[in-house]
Amino acid sequence: MKIAHIIWGLDTGGAETMLVDIINIQVRTEEVALLVVNNLVNETLLTKIDKRCKVRLFKRKVGSKSIIPWLKINVFLWRYRPEIVHFHLEGMRKMLCCPGKKVFTIHNMHTSGKEYGQYDALYAISDAVKKRTKAQGYESVTIWNGIHPEDIKVKQDVSHGRKTFYRFVSVGRLYTVHKGQDVLIGALTVLKEKKILHYHLDIIGDGEDRTRLETMIAEARLSEQVSLLGSKDRKYVYNHLCDYDLFVLPSRSEGFGLTLAEAMCAKVAVVTSDLEGPMEVIDNGHLGWHFKSEDKNDLAAVLESLMAQGIEQNRVQTAYDYAVKNFNIETATKQYLVEYNKL
Repeated sequence: MKIAHIIWGLDTGGAETMLVDIINIQVRTEEVALLVVNNLVNETLLTKIDKRCKVRLFKRKVGSKSIIPWLKINVFLWRYRPEIVHFHLEGMRKMLCCPGKKVFTIHNMHTSGKEYGQYDALYAISDAVKKRTKAQGYESVTIWNGIHPEDIKVKQDVSHGRKTFYRFVSVGRLYTVHKGQDVLIGALTVLKEKKILHYHLDIIGDGEDRTRLETMIAEARLSEQVSLLGSKDRKYVYNHLCDYDLFVLPSRSEGFGLTLAEAMCAKVAVVTSDLEGPMEVIDNGHLGWHFKSEDKNDLAAVLESLMAQGIEQNRVQTAYDYAVKNFNIETATKQYLVEYNKL
């Protein structure tokens, strides 16, 4: 089967890194091409793509009105003649007229749905996204996001009961409208007011709201409790998740929550906002802890309770077993191929 994946850019977001994983599995049995529209390319991620994949970088400037990149993409697709053209992220479909069945993966809860009727199949990364897609008037197939659990270093020094000091971590793009790191900082401000300071939080990631978060940390006098580590590659994250006691996902909008699955595979306890996607990852609360989305006081209460009572390690072990079994990239890739063949 000839498959062409098309995406706006190849940065280090969840959709991009998972797409590289999918491609590297698909090339074992299929002929695969990757088309990157814009000039946003992470060279490290680019080097991880299997050489059997035909990679084409069209280097369009973001916001450009030029049709030349789109003409080049269309020419390539007509020459390549894929049986499946797999779109990742919206906004590209109207610019392409090419052979093959067109499919689209819905990666988040805020995709507009304006293009859905132009695809032969829609894939949702969670049942929560599938439910929203149905409310928009379209049917989709759920294919959970996947990771390589075997690449994640597992926490060995599992402590039972209450600790004298806790290490927290949060991973994600510093874009508070969706990722909600400001809610997490707000919760720590509440804890500070209660003189609860026996923890340290590392926030891994970078983005447009870094300055705002730095200001929040300084104004709350939390510089000793919070560190912004900046962007780290996946190898670093996978090697160091196990250094922490608790992973926090404070998102305001999240279709799935891949970082939750990664933390679970490291045998790290997880806390998430009660959005449908992340709640699906933790099996509606059975595999982790949750708080009311955007409520800093509720998040503070959950963190205070966990530090006071200690983390229930049986739940952490159950979460690990569940994540390894259900969030495997090999399984997700196999599901995509099954769905392609149905077309």
